[in-house]
Amino acid sequence: LGQSVAAIGDLDADGCDEFAVGAWREDFDDNNQGSLRVVHGWGPGCSEGAPRASVLVPFQANANLGRSMHGGPDVDADGLPDLAVGADNYTVSSSQVGRVLVLPGQWLSSLPTELLVADQAPTLLLDVNPDEGPWRVDGRVDEEDFGRSVHLLAGLDGPWGGVVVGGPGGANTGDINTGGGRVHAYDPSLPGGGISPLPWLVLGGESWNAGNGLGGSTAGGISGGTPWAAFGGATCDGLGVDGGAVYAIDLSP
Repeated sequence: LGQSVAAIGDLDADGCDEFAVGAWREDFDDNNQGSLRVVHGWGPGCSEGAPRASVLVPFQANANLGRSMHGGPDVDADGLPDLAVGADNYTVSSSQVGRVLVLPGQWLSSLPTELLVADQAPTLLLDVNPDEGPWRVDGRVDEEDFGRSVHLLAGLDGPWGGVVVGGPGGANTGDINTGGGRVHAYDPSLPGGGISPLPWLVLGGESWNAGNGLGGSTAGGISGGTPWAAFGGATCDGLGVDGGAVYAIDLSP
């Protein structure tokens, strides 16, 4: 518990912010499936007088849900903050490619909660990956670690945002384990809206440096009206052999 934490913002309009906590090795009867707790703000002036949370799991062993997360930006421009969470060992079609889920604030605010009690395990486990609600993006190659890092962006394409995802085990350059990452934008033209499966940006790692870890960390924002994303690799060669590097990319259309 606590591998990742993220402030979300006020989901239920009570003036108190919510936050999320990841536990990427939590079992709940599926070994290392991982979990996500969305904890509602509580106390004087809040709608809750005691800590309550929605607990979400993927119901897939070794998925590592909660390895990374980031919340706060409004990706779909509906006035509510959203949350992204990575499961960097999620299996799709028998390959451990990794998955990122972007959880809309409207969906999060509709979930049931249970009281958090010290030294007691949660009993109400919710599916983080239902057919409707969250938006998902998957990695492309086995052991890509897609979702090792995530960062939400607002204002990527006009009012619409997107998600920056790192995959340090990936092969975007064609060379295995050179790492890299992708940016995916919100697409309002999809049925009900959602994150486009087609990337806005694909970044490959240092092709000469297998295992450089590019995509182990990500960030993004707006500077002078221009959206940008950054991808870090602790053993990239930007500052000399294995000295580490960060690559910042202009995301202008």
